[in-house]
Amino acid sequence: MIARKIILLLSFSSFAKIEIKISGVNDEFGTNIIAFLSNEKIECTTSEAIKNAFINGIPSKVLKATRPFGYYKSTVKINQEINKNKCLSLELDINLGPSIKIRELDIII
Repeated sequence: MIARKIILLLSFSSFAKIEIKISGVNDEFGTNIIAFLSNEKIECTTSEAIKNAFINGIPSKVLKATRPFGYYKSTVKINQEINKNKCLSLELDINLGPSIKIRELDIII
């Protein structure tokens, strides 16, 4: 896996933004994971309950984002910290798990 980090700033306004760093996957996977996470409007001023709900939903979104590539057992380790701007910063370390390859497909219509 590539050790690069992909940074996602989640916000659609001028408020301070939540920072998410993704590691453990290449750019193609990272882009798809970002697509699944970026439709959330999470800012520094967002309530703790909403932030926690967002964080709790990350593993299922990562799993949905990696399934199209044949990874059905992806896991994510989430590290949380408050950055120098006093805003939530998340580091997502993705483990794709084993790749599932379809050897034969028989479709009857």
